[in-house]
Amino acid sequence: MLDFLLSFLKSLQSISNPFLDIFLTLFNLLSQQYFLVLLVAIVYWILDKKKGLQLAYSLIFSVAFSCGIKGVFKVPRPYNYEGIIVKNKHTAPGFSFPSADSTAAASVAGSFMSWTKNNIFRILFVIYMILIAFSRMYFGLHFPTDVVAGLTIGILISFIISKLLNSHLNMNVCYIASTLILLIFIPFGQEPDFYKTLGLMLGSVAGLLIEQQVNFTTIISKQKKVLRLTVGLLGIIIIAVLSSIFMPENNICYCIEKFLLTFFAVGIYPLIFTKFNF
Repeated sequence: MLDFLLSFLKSLQSISNPFLDIFLTLFNLLSQQYFLVLLVAIVYWILDKKKGLQLAYSLIFSVAFSCGIKGVFKVPRPYNYEGIIVKNKHTAPGFSFPSADSTAAASVAGSFMSWTKNNIFRILFVIYMILIAFSRMYFGLHFPTDVVAGLTIGILISFIISKLLNSHLNMNVCYIASTLILLIFIPFGQEPDFYKTLGLMLGSVAGLLIEQQVNFTTIISKQKKVLRLTVGLLGIIIIAVLSSIFMPENNICYCIEKFLLTFFAVGIYPLIFTKFNF
């Protein structure tokens, strides 16, 4: 099986050329944390709170789940094997199975597809997640099995969360249950990325408990939307910078840092912009 997967990647990399390198490198940014933070912030703070909540919950939980599975199976990356060319290695630390980037792309695509019945938009989102998955293999960062598993996890979790949010279930119970599920992975010896996404999940749940008391609205003027987004992103940047300066690099601090980010973004910041009416 391994020989077949390596042969497949070598065949895929045989079409490598400068145009594809640049195009896929730029396109792959659409599955990286900075773009995803911006996307969630735009939807949650200024477009539609419920949809933003669905996107954030689906994205964070699915990626954390994928990172947890990585720690269970501990599959080496393809670039550890002879003959595989690696590019953009900085986007792929640690283990290989499943692909967290593919999971993130599928989660985003699944969430957006649940909001539209326009077949053209749905096709575009399918192309988006397929290209992300393709780029991870093209760069020698993942096996085909990694990206297929990642896409499956992202789609399934986004579908389940969409159904849960449109049901009459107590979502606080779902949020807490999701977090407890992630804790099961800790004994397997997890990488930093797992603790980072676990922190994001914990911060989101804590922030939601505050936001439920705030109950903010996205029905505001365009000027206030720009102000809300600008100030919020600045707050996230400040927290990230201060955390990198003052917190040592270990799994507990990674978890705390990401907790602070989503606790601020989901709970504290809505309290602030509601109080100051922007």
